Amino acid sequence: MSPEQGALQLAMSTAHDAGEALPRIRTRTLVVHGVDDGVTDVRNASILRDHIGDADPLLLAGARHAYPFERPDANAMIAAFLAG
Repeated sequence: MSPEQGALQLAMSTAHDAGEALPRIRTRTLVVHGVDDGVTDVRNASILRDHIGDADPLLLAGARHAYPFERPDANAMIAAFLAG
């Protein structure tokens, strides 16, 4: 990703706020977040969990924003959540 693309993505994610819609989510939700994510602060996972009625957090130690590559074992955890 070029520096320009990175700056644009950061600006878009900073300006985006879906907080008002979160309480309307009525389905069981898994909030997956890398603990070492440098793009989105890990505290965002708690915000999502607190505002979605039936949300379970999955915080992945040693993972950043690209957790599927950094923690491939997360796929099994996500699959178990979906199956359960």
